[in-house]
Amino acid sequence: MTGVAHSPTILFGLGATKAGTSWLHAYLEGHPEVAMPAVKELHYFDAKFFRDEARQIARLERERERLLARAERADVAGRIATERQIDQVERLARMISARTNDPGYADFLVECAGSAHVVGDITPAYGLLPPRLLRRMQRLRDQVRFVYLLRDPLDRLWSHVRMMGQRLTKTGADTSMKTFAVFDLWAEGGEAPVAVRSDYVGAIDRMRRALAPENLKVIFYERLFTAEAIADLCAFLGITNHPADFARRVNAGAPLALDPVRQARARALLMPQYDYVARQIGDLPPRWRENMGE
Repeated sequence: MTGVAHSPTILFGLGATKAGTSWLHAYLEGHPEVAMPAVKELHYFDAKFFRDEARQIARLERERERLLARAERADVAGRIATERQIDQVERLARMISARTNDPGYADFLVECAGSAHVVGDITPAYGLLPPRLLRRMQRLRDQVRFVYLLRDPLDRLWSHVRMMGQRLTKTGADTSMKTFAVFDLWAEGGEAPVAVRSDYVGAIDRMRRALAPENLKVIFYERLFTAEAIADLCAFLGITNHPADFARRVNAGAPLALDPVRQARARALLMPQYDYVARQIGDLPPRWRENMGE
């Protein structure tokens, strides 16, 4: 309609960590009706809440330097595209460093969208936000959608722990010592980043208290990589069902087996998560039931 501004649907990917959010981002980035900003995780809403502005701004500065180096090597068309990305990175850094400006953030997403029907911000840390911030996100525009990916609690935990062990280990060195140390600390009640991201009970409760049911879609990781799940997701977002590359691996961790003793301990500690999801959502994938001991 002439004179009506384009208003894309805003999609927030809320997590969970190590539950397929990177693959989902890659799928949406390749969808012809979806636009994703130059930065993979925007962290606009969580940076101030967790007082993490300095680290996020430093991350964006590194991304800016990377893009500047790319622009120097690019041809004319590539340089123009990269300069647009640099502008997005610089604007996002200013928004994170400034006082809260939700309308400005929404306008930023709409501009990133261009003519696309959907524009996304997939930041797993948003799954840790309190209901009041989730409600703020829901009020940004008329059309706002939220997706939360659930992975088998034990598999998600071990993938997360392996990722942290890898980060703590020097390049090329054996990661097992650091990885098992992270696991043991979590099992003793420490390692808060792992513990809080293992809390499906808290995350789902916060989302259900804050978000309208029709705006939230919860997807099991174990069912994400199917044509049926992608068709359902596209219908939820109001976009054409676009084929997905289910063979593509994104951010796959280094293989390392979890020994039976630690596995049994993790199962026992995670059983409240299994029970809660079974009660609240039901129809658990076979992998979940296998790790529950059924």
